[in-house]
Order: sequence, then structure tokens, then C-alpha cells
Amino acid sequence: MLGWPLHSMLKFYMNNFQFELSTGNLHADQTSIDQVEAGEGPRNLAQLQALGKLLVSSSAAVEIVPLPEILLGREHDDIKAHGYERLDVSQWTSDDYVEYGQWLDSITRGPQQVRSQLTKYVLRCAYDLGIGPSDNLIRRKDLFSKLSSFYKALDILPAFEVGKYDTWSDQDLANHGERVLLALQSKTEGQTGRTNNLIEEIDRWARLGQGPGRRIFRRNGRNVMEIMALNGYADVKNMKPEDYVQLGVRFMEANHGSLPTVRAFDFLCKSMRAPNSVSFLRRFRWADYLEQVQAAYKRPDLYALEQKLPIIKQELKDGTLPHAAISDVTVEQALKHVLNRRAKWLLVNELLPELDAEHKLASTRGINLFFEGLIRTRGNLSDTDIEAAAARLDITEDLWPSRRKPRPYMDYLRVPEELLG
Repeated sequence: MLGWPLHSMLKFYMNNFQFELSTGNLHADQTSIDQVEAGEGPRNLAQLQALGKLLVSSSAAVEIVPLPEILLGREHDDIKAHGYERLDVSQWTSDDYVEYGQWLDSITRGPQQVRSQLTKYVLRCAYDLGIGPSDNLIRRKDLFSKLSSFYKALDILPAFEVGKYDTWSDQDLANHGERVLLALQSKTEGQTGRTNNLIEEIDRWARLGQGPGRRIFRRNGRNVMEIMALNGYADVKNMKPEDYVQLGVRFMEANHGSLPTVRAFDFLCKSMRAPNSVSFLRRFRWADYLEQVQAAYKRPDLYALEQKLPIIKQELKDGTLPHAAISDVTVEQALKHVLNRRAKWLLVNELLPELDAEHKLASTRGINLFFEGLIRTRGNLSDTDIEAAAARLDITEDLWPSRRKPRPYMDYLRVPEELLG
């Protein structure tokens, strides 16, 4: 696009293409038809005209939708070029592919968009409509070999810059997702009708070159809300009953010990900080829910142990954590010591793997000061080394409760006093 003369760019932005779903006809305004007949339009449109598929728009046509809407949306995924002839691209040269790509880019990218929306999906959709080559043809060895080479030939910036956001941490992604959400809520406040959901808006920002798309959020099989949960948003889709209870405990911590109310959760739901009250009432009788929340709030150590119990059981089963490391802990001590004992074992096993099992077990039963001194002396390690290993094993809070990280949900879950019970 950037290499085209300005008058050509204006002509293509002014073209009004529509697609008739029932016949496969591509409709254009009279100006576009005249340009094609004068040899000024893209070759693929000239071919479509020769096939009798490029027509002047008629107000009498029944089911005509804008072509960009089909190419960029997901509402017409089932459209295929059945019952009408596809565009013949067998004789296309590399220049024809470039011209086609520039045309497709021009009708799918808005004037304010820096990044092209010419994704693999758009190319496949155009191919399914029968108006262009498949992405597999574009990636032929004797043509462009890969889409990045195709984009380079078109002189466009692709929708997603490969690798740019691969180094972002989960927290970076959560912060970006929150920025998008807050901007979306501000923009749509008071609006009626359909608006973008969060995932669509994240992708829109990505096409504008303002952040990563959903692909980065969903790496390693996760979803957007799993990442957003780091900033206090509710991953409702994956919440288990115990997560609802924990949310209630956090609510009490954030609201000076007040029990949650139906109105409070509906208030938080509007900003995606909690499921709505209906989700709670599907899983609990409200009185039972409040009883469980209050019990967990009074015994947070019990809840912390219960959360890690499946992990501990698996570690005992596979030998990562020997039974002897916690077998002598009494019931009275259990809540206070099991997680600490486990943390010590994992840490000494990580930093002093050559130490025999008897000495490892003995070190887990000592007080923290003795335990840390042993690791420093035997492993010739600094405090920084020890703290880094603890963070890597996610046991910092179990070893040193006083170093508990700030809880961001304390701010996120606060509600106006009139919504409290």
C-alpha cells in the first residue's frame, strides 16, 4: 500500500464492495466497475468481472452485506464457494499476489489503523468466498514461502508483531488487560446495543499496534480471565465452589469483616470483580454460603492448607515430599507447621541436593534461623540465593509469613457501606 500512488490509494479506499451470500456475486459501485473496465482496478476484480461475478450494486438485491464485514467478522464462517465458479489464480505471477494482497488490505483496514488486518483468517475467508488464493498457495516455495515474506512484499505491518510480546510476564498481560477493560467500560458507559467484549477489544487494540492479542494471553492453554485474576478479576468460567468461598473471605478482609451480600456481589460483577449473585445461588443456599465463608475467614490457615492439600498428597505419592518430613506433626500443630515443613524440605532439596536424607529431615524440624544458617553454610549461598529459590518454588509465604505479598484484591473488593449487611 505505501508504495502505491496517492490517487490509487484514494480510489481503493472509496470503493464500495458488497457480497451477495446467495449467489456469490461481488457487488461494487459504478465507479469501481468503470475503473476495472479501464484497466485501473486489481486483476482479481477484472477476472471476477469476466466470470460475471462483479456486478453493480442493486438496491433490489436481497441479501447483500459489506465484504469487509464478512472477511473480518465471524458470523459467516460457514460460507464456501459452492455452486459458483472460483476465481482462477493458476496463472498469477508474484506481482498479481502482491496487488491482490494490497487490495485486500485496503478494504479491511480502517484509515486510522497502523497495522494491517490482513491475517491468515482473512486470507482463508477470501479464499472460501472464491475471490482469491489460499494462504497455502501464497506460502508456496516459489512465491513467498511464509506469510511474513508476503507482508514484507506488501509493505504493510501485520496485525501481530511476532515475538514482540512473548517475553511479557503474566502480570504485564494482566495490567494491559485491565487498561483495555477500563477503557472499554468508559467508552461504552450508557450505550445501548451490541458492543465489543473484552477479548474482541484486546484484539482491536492489537490490530492498532497498542498491545498483544488474545494469542499471547492464551499461551500455555490459559484464557484471558485466568491472567486477569492476578489483578483481582473473577475467572468465573474456572471457579470451583471453594473459589467462591475464598472470594467471600477476601471480601470480608477488604470490607472490615463484613459478610458479603447479594447486592454487593452484583455491584462487583459490573466491573468483573466477582460473579453475579445468580452464580452463587446456583451453587449454594445463601445461608450455607455465608456460614462457610465465615468459618474460612476465622481459620485462614486451615483454608491455605486445604488449598495445597492436593499438591501435598501428590508430592507424598511421588516422593517429592517424604512422609517423614511431616509425620510427627500433631493435630494441634498441623495448620501451623505442615506448610512450613513442606517448604523447608523443598528448599533444602533444591539447594543442597547432595545432603543425605537424614540431615535434610533434621533441617526441616529446626527453627527457621537454624535452617537458613545450615543452607548458607553448607551451600555457600547468600540470602539472595535462598530468597530466589523460595520464590521459584512458590514457598516464600510458607517460610516467612511476615513477607506476605500485598493483596491487591483488598482495594478491588471494597464496596460502598450501604451494600454491606
